[in-house]
Amino acid sequence: MLILPAALTLTLFSLFTASILVIRTRVGFLLAVYLIACANVVLSFELLGLFHQLNNPTAFLGVQTLFLAITILLWWKENRPPLLEPFTDDLRHLNWGNLGSTLRRHPILWLLALALDLTYAINAYLILVVPPNNNDSLYLHMARVVKWLQTGTYLPFDTHISLQVFYPFNVQSLFFWTVLFSSSDQFVGFVQFSAAWVTVICIYGLARQLNFSKPQAVFAALMWATFPQVFFQSTTTQNDLVPAAFVASGVYFMVIALHNPTDHPSRILSLLGIALALGAKQTVFFLLPGLAGMFFLLLSKVKPPIHILLRNWVATASLFCLFFAAPIYIQNLMTYSHPFGDPAFIQTEAGPQDNTPVLQSLWINLNRLGYQFIDTSGLPPLIEGYLFRGKAHLASFIYQRLNLPLESPIATNPKTIIPFQFFRRPPLQEDETWFGIFAPFLIIPSAIYGVIRSFHSKNPLPAGLWMLSLSFTLLEILVRPGWDTYLGRNFILALLFLTPFLGYVYPRQNGFHIPIMVVVALSAYMVFNFALNNTSKPLIGQKAIWVLDRADKLTLQNFNLREPARLVEQSVPENASLALPGGLWEYPFYDPHFHRHLLPIDNSPSRLDVSWLRDHNVHYILLPRETSESALPPDGQVISTSQHWRLVFLP
Repeated sequence: MLILPAALTLTLFSLFTASILVIRTRVGFLLAVYLIACANVVLSFELLGLFHQLNNPTAFLGVQTLFLAITILLWWKENRPPLLEPFTDDLRHLNWGNLGSTLRRHPILWLLALALDLTYAINAYLILVVPPNNNDSLYLHMARVVKWLQTGTYLPFDTHISLQVFYPFNVQSLFFWTVLFSSSDQFVGFVQFSAAWVTVICIYGLARQLNFSKPQAVFAALMWATFPQVFFQSTTTQNDLVPAAFVASGVYFMVIALHNPTDHPSRILSLLGIALALGAKQTVFFLLPGLAGMFFLLLSKVKPPIHILLRNWVATASLFCLFFAAPIYIQNLMTYSHPFGDPAFIQTEAGPQDNTPVLQSLWINLNRLGYQFIDTSGLPPLIEGYLFRGKAHLASFIYQRLNLPLESPIATNPKTIIPFQFFRRPPLQEDETWFGIFAPFLIIPSAIYGVIRSFHSKNPLPAGLWMLSLSFTLLEILVRPGWDTYLGRNFILALLFLTPFLGYVYPRQNGFHIPIMVVVALSAYMVFNFALNNTSKPLIGQKAIWVLDRADKLTLQNFNLREPARLVEQSVPENASLALPGGLWEYPFYDPHFHRHLLPIDNSPSRLDVSWLRDHNVHYILLPRETSESALPPDGQVISTSQHWRLVFLP
């Protein structure tokens, strides 16, 4: 296993590079190390993928070692600046007495931190013992990682799911790095797990830029980690927290750089973070109008010549976008004649899919999402029951009087199979939860108060953060094909930039404050509830992970895949090639070390192409039970069957 030397090489590269950039703040240094490490992986991935060497761990480690060697030479040339400069004094003068003093002054924060330490430790354990099993990973994120591993390149390949080819790959390249060097999916969840904590650091840093005290900033940052969507996402191979970590880091460094226009490292890191985010998920583009507004709002306070600053920013942005954002969009342009991918697919995913007028659709879906935003997930059962039913009855009464048909199919994504219903409870997992009960009732009032106060202080930062949030929210609703129940996770990018305003909730005076104690106590209860009752990784109940095997764990969220996955697991060797109907999501059919090859065929073929199967060395074919006998190869042998499937062996 090469994961340890690879991780050491990557860490040293990041430390030496951050040292060369001379980042003197703790927050800035930590975010710099994160962005530099991710950029290293993405660039190595892009280079090796062009030469079909992605599945060569020696080559991958060699490229990263070369980067490290070059960085060490540059570091030496720069007179060997300290590797951990922002933390040097802390390491030299450890004073445990300060911890006791902090505990006495801020016991509430310590209680919240302890609850998060324990529950996120449980999440880390779940990552190690439960394979990736969220729906998006089964057909997209992890499925394409295995394709890259087996083909050695990210260049277009044959698949029934074209999204695997044209979806941005920066996040999945990080997933791939863990799989390549560990030969398993055991560590892949730590990509999102680490991103969750990077967003916590970003919120702390932005709160400090809003002039909150350290305790207030810590409170805002820790509360973010308690929100259901953030908590559940931290165990998954979804694609939401990592882009959020990239863009939030970029925004933090942008604020720093525009406060001090001579701070070139902050400008570099700002644009690196934003470029990485643009190459990670298309919805990041929804932030760009707000980001531009925020940039020029902050720029209005800058004294040096603006044309010089703009030239520097544009030149750096162009370079980083070329290397860290553009490759997948260039590939799509060459393959599909469209930068975002297959036009036929995009047409079904962008813009209203019915004849509802745009403004009516916007209004209906704003109300639907506002209703979902008031999220009672995780509260103690008695409290949750009363709040949820009360919310549902009240909303039903109000919208009937307003004649606003939220429960109708109007302005709904036609692909969704779950209709909008006031009385439907979302399960406790990453796909459908939102941000808990405190997000709407604490963040929104705090953020409104903050922007009002900023008009008196003439501080443009609060307005800039609101621009980001509103830009994303409006474009997300307008560009989407309509409402569906899975939209909550997308709004991580909107709520993240308002969460620093939670600093207003925490009092500046030390001591016990009953309202804050109630908030923290309920938040602590909720994260333990999430950890124990996560329906995609349950620790208690009949489906607890202790009694499940790999096939059971992989299909916890998609039971339809369990039967064929178990059939393949029991009867197909790990190093065999398997023909798989295109209607099935691929990831559950790979072996734990990804030696098995999958080739797509028609879902219900009228006749199998035996010569094609033999040319591709396929000996096993999974077919629906109702497939006609005439479609089977003449010498094919049915070696295993289940209620709905059968497995054919081709000699």
